Amino acid sequence: MLQRLNILMRCWPVSFACGTAAVKTTSADMMVQTCIEKREELDVHRTVAFGLFGFGWMGGGQYCVYVKLLPWLLPARTLPATLGKVILDQFGHVPFVFMPIFYCVDGWVQGQAVLDYARQKWNSEIVETMIANWKLWL
Repeated sequence: MLQRLNILMRCWPVSFACGTAAVKTTSADMMVQTCIEKREELDVHRTVAFGLFGFGWMGGGQYCVYVKLLPWLLPARTLPATLGKVILDQFGHVPFVFMPIFYCVDGWVQGQAVLDYARQKWNSEIVETMIANWKLWL
């Protein structure tokens, strides 16, 4: 069973990454809404935003960033190269690519003017979001 799964991952790495990321982000949002926020009803628009973002960016986009781009920019497998990848990720990719794409998807699903919504969310939330992110990853 695991051998077959491994073959599928090797044959279709981007498709597999998209599918697993969509499942993870959708289920994580549903769990947060029901278990942490204790909502009576799911915010379906929010869950759809997380699922689409997971499928598109966290699956396909981040596959390109982490598996192709960063190793191409810093191919060595050394501590300095690893630190360089972390710095590029946390101070370039996350605040200026990852979060704006998420805000655009969120705005689109919510029926907002996408770029205006994303700009407003980024301006009002990026500092707090990045501090929380750095507490987790750095």
